[in-house]
Amino acid sequence: MKGLNVTIGSREFELTPPDREGLLLFEEWLRNNRRSPLEVAKANLEGLTKEQQAALLSAALSQESKIAGAISTEEYGQALDTREGSAMMFWIMARRNHPELKREEVLDLVVQASEEEFAKLISMRDGMLEADEGV
Repeated sequence: MKGLNVTIGSREFELTPPDREGLLLFEEWLRNNRRSPLEVAKANLEGLTKEQQAALLSAALSQESKIAGAISTEEYGQALDTREGSAMMFWIMARRNHPELKREEVLDLVVQASEEEFAKLISMRDGMLEADEGV
């Protein structure tokens, strides 16, 4: 598919759909940036009864074992809708045509984007990904 020109902040980029290597790179980033359900549970134990704490830890342990390997479609989608996840995907989509571009630069641009700009970027990204899948 032909690239799509997009403006992030004051810079214009030509984005192309991610290839297999790019998708694997995103999955690696996602795995490395997952927040452990046990971490989340431990941070929320204060003020709970012993029974509630046990139930929360049990549920977190169950979730922990489920996320050990595969990434669910839901988790993937949730990550893509964060500014950090969007920045990572935009960097992946831009790096073929902009090899000098650093991931941190894209993160700074996406983090600084207004809510309206961010929503537009998400919509354009989704349209490009859907068109690439032939949806």
